[in-house]
Amino acid sequence: MPIVALALLMTSASALYNLTRTLGGSLAIAALGSLVVQRQIFHSERFGESITSFSMEATKRLEALQSAFQSRAGSDPTLAHQQALQALQLTILQQSTIAAFDDCFRVLAYVSAVAIVVVFAARPRRMAASGPALTAAAD
Repeated sequence: MPIVALALLMTSASALYNLTRTLGGSLAIAALGSLVVQRQIFHSERFGESITSFSMEATKRLEALQSAFQSRAGSDPTLAHQQALQALQLTILQQSTIAAFDDCFRVLAYVSAVAIVVVFAARPRRMAASGPALTAAAD
């Protein structure tokens, strides 16, 4: 009977461990997904702040895109301008997504570094060996 009780206790502990691991992984993935979205919005706003109608670089880029759409696709100037704006918006979205994943990678690196320190700090310390076995080995 005690062996059966021990087996039931072991399966319950294993189930609890698997539940905790799965739940922790799910929460971490949800938190990282939320962080990616928040940082993408942040970076998109920051990148968008530098693109105005008064910015020379933005104006040059927009004109280059517009002329490319007119020459390759044969679009009229109004449609080419809209396509150039969409292409510029897509570029901002791509760059902000890359920056958001970069931020998440940095957060994961910090969390991993802290976890490594905690693991090594929490390890049990070895006790100094003493007694007759140590003195017998020294002889």
